[in-house]
Amino acid sequence: MAAPALAQSPAPAPSPEGAVRVASDQDGQRIDVQASDTLAIELQSSPSAGTSWAVISQPEFVAEPTQQTGPTVAGATRPVLGAPRWQVFVFTFTGPGTGDIVLKKKARDGAELETFTITVTAQ
Repeated sequence: MAAPALAQSPAPAPSPEGAVRVASDQDGQRIDVQASDTLAIELQSSPSAGTSWAVISQPEFVAEPTQQTGPTVAGATRPVLGAPRWQVFVFTFTGPGTGDIVLKKKARDGAELETFTITVTAQ
């Protein structure tokens, strides 16, 4: 008889402390922030399976993002082939404004698999 599989706990996305966190289920929503805030868009990709997210467009009042990655399973010490990983885009703002941040998930061959859009208002 095989041993039962151990339950794996999810790992939180590696977003900066104090950031306004945006999850994948907020696609299409409007997000209000202060111009001094940091915004972290938390998405999952599978780099070993050939998928990753990229910023397609962002408003002029949004600085180029940095990225943070990490496992989606707590205690994972190294990536598992085909397993999802956190891909977190961290944005800061250069001033007030309203506009869309658009990201696309693409396959290794360039095929577009998914789009994520939020409308950000920085005050």
